[in-house]
Amino acid sequence: MFKFNHFIQSTIFIVVFLFTSHLVAQTIQLPLDQGRFAGSTSIAETGKDSFVYSGIVLPPSIFGGGKVNNLTHVSLSKGVLWSFDFKYPKTSIPDKLTNYKDGFLWSGFVADINQNKSLMRLDKSGNVIWSKRYGGLNDLDTINSGKSQAIVLPDGNIGFGGGAGTFTTTTQANDLFLAKIDPNGNQIWARNYLFSDLPDTYTNFSNLINTSDGGFLICGSIYTIFDRSILLLKTNSEGLVQWTRTYSNEGFGAVNDELGVQVIQTPNNSYYLVANQTDFLENSGQIIAQINSNGSVSSAVIVRVNKNLNYTLRANKAIYDAPNDALIIGAGVTQDSTPSLSVEQNLLYKVRLNGTFDWKYNYYDEILVGFGTSNSDLVQTKNGGFAHLTTFSENTDNLYPILIVSDSKGETGCQKPINLSVDKNFELTTQSLKIGEQNASPSIDYVVIKTPFVFTNKLPTIDLPNEIFVCKEDTSIVLNVANKDFETYKWNTGETTPSISVNKLGKYAVTVTDSKFCLTLSDTVSIVKSPNCDPKLQLFVPLAFTPNNDGTNDSFEPSGNDFTIQSFQIYGRWGELVFDGNDTNRAWDGKIKGSEAISDVYVYVLKITQNGKISIKKGDVTLIR
Repeated sequence: MFKFNHFIQSTIFIVVFLFTSHLVAQTIQLPLDQGRFAGSTSIAETGKDSFVYSGIVLPPSIFGGGKVNNLTHVSLSKGVLWSFDFKYPKTSIPDKLTNYKDGFLWSGFVADINQNKSLMRLDKSGNVIWSKRYGGLNDLDTINSGKSQAIVLPDGNIGFGGGAGTFTTTTQANDLFLAKIDPNGNQIWARNYLFSDLPDTYTNFSNLINTSDGGFLICGSIYTIFDRSILLLKTNSEGLVQWTRTYSNEGFGAVNDELGVQVIQTPNNSYYLVANQTDFLENSGQIIAQINSNGSVSSAVIVRVNKNLNYTLRANKAIYDAPNDALIIGAGVTQDSTPSLSVEQNLLYKVRLNGTFDWKYNYYDEILVGFGTSNSDLVQTKNGGFAHLTTFSENTDNLYPILIVSDSKGETGCQKPINLSVDKNFELTTQSLKIGEQNASPSIDYVVIKTPFVFTNKLPTIDLPNEIFVCKEDTSIVLNVANKDFETYKWNTGETTPSISVNKLGKYAVTVTDSKFCLTLSDTVSIVKSPNCDPKLQLFVPLAFTPNNDGTNDSFEPSGNDFTIQSFQIYGRWGELVFDGNDTNRAWDGKIKGSEAISDVYVYVLKITQNGKISIKKGDVTLIR
């Protein structure tokens, strides 16, 4: 964190600022390096500059892992706010993270022969409210690492879907799963869809949406020993099947596989389908199709990279831009360069179904030896930009998440153009399936152990206060944002040093850059005259403090000239005494009986002796975490 001289004593005193950062993350390509081998899986925005992301912790090998998963809350202005490891009795693969009721839903898959879809509800601080397992028996997913997803329904309940994929035809194995769950994790209803009843067939789950008619639509893939095709399964509001269809393209190549990634409903009640095609003889691409409400195909195109070369383009996540009827897609491109060595590019692009691109950018390249990185995730930020979470791999030595935050046009300042083209002469053939269904097994509790994790690598951040209140207009104040991660500094005063000294009221802005991280951050601070000066008492009492152990404003205490504290009491919202101090114990550390107090407004009563006179001052202070 950056050092900032918050309190500069003058002949009168300085009244503390309200500690509310207003950093603007213009562009950022931030490595979330935990100092260990860990990959990313999902991300959720929690504020204008903060995110929670999930990941899987692996040993120094691409094989194994999954008994420890991680959840981290990171702020672009303050770095890591908290990070927890979750330890499981069985290997567990984390998947989707969803904002829910001032907290999160975190889905996953358990490598066990019992109910194998897992779902946790957590509060905003990462504490587990409940953790359960769902689904049928023996639906172990060994091929596709397990997929599941929780979505928030209009009535406040939860839609939860998952799937499986392994080469077996055992009854009740390899089936898709869908449930409606109440906020306490209890199943309202739960269904298994019996693809295992079909000969030599198994399925894979990718995506779940709640449709405008109150029903559900599952996107995934269906596998046979001969082919792999896109799968869509539509249900009513009770989970009963309305239609099931597969989609495939049999091109010139000997083997074509089409794998469903995501389905999105449009305002006219049709759907956009995003899928990947893998062709071992031709250039592999990414499919975009418009699907009618009954499951029939209206139109389809395929996006490719350098059409005449052997590239694999893999879509991971899409966001629908309804006003422009366009899709923003996070993807990866892999090119084989030498045996067992390849280059992977990480990109975003915005495309319309008519084949035109609004923009298309690659952000960085990876050198891979024998394996690729995990799927990326993508969310639209509150300011209209995009947060793209992916994973950086460097041979088998380094593996860690990277967060790319761009503006609404996909620009970060380090973006590079990429050669994408659209083939409009693309056809998807469809086939209806009839499958059985049955009620799924009851859920069971799933105990996890949560432990704090401390990053060994500090993240580059910038954090100036919102305002500094002074009583004397010519008070000298030093603003310092020096950090080894930054290469250049530019203040609105024209100065280019990490630290500047100011002695006038006004707004001061700084922009820092660093080419290594493709980082550009800006922040401002206002120096204003306080309306609450009390020159008679020569007393300064902060309005807020932040007990986060960063070395700045970690405690709440009065300061000033020539006074003695007779008593200093602080009370909570309900009148309970949380701190009882005096002249030798004048600083509250933000704890109540050793435990961290919550962010809130607290009331203080301060009795002092100054120049032989007793004075009592009352007010409130905001504790900010």
